Amino acid sequence: MSVNAREEEYEHIELFGKPALFTNSRIDRTTVPDGFYCYDLRGSDYDPGRPVTIEKQVAVNHAGAVLTPEPVTMPKEGFRRLRDNIHFLGESLTLTDFCDEHEITLAPELSNPDESGMKMGGMTLG
Repeated sequence: MSVNAREEEYEHIELFGKPALFTNSRIDRTTVPDGFYCYDLRGSDYDPGRPVTIEKQVAVNHAGAVLTPEPVTMPKEGFRRLRDNIHFLGESLTLTDFCDEHEITLAPELSNPDESGMKMGGMTLG
């Protein structure tokens, strides 16, 4: 089961020197607001709960997910080793709290898909 990005309670982290949000759950990508990026963390074979890499999506050894206000640079291999580049800051935050704390404008949630104009095959609908 995946969680709604806007409703989840996260752990405040620093990822590669930048602020981000962490959850143990999988995040429903359709709920990630514009301006945010979602990545999965992979755990090691020996300790699946200990994150060792960050990737676009992880099926096996899922160790959590992160939301970032900036994209994470990925090498051509499609994953990036975390090494010592993830730090838990000991604070729980919602996405709204995180945006307030870091002075980030949170895109409004669309209550109706027609509000955004759905794109299909190069044609904008709505």
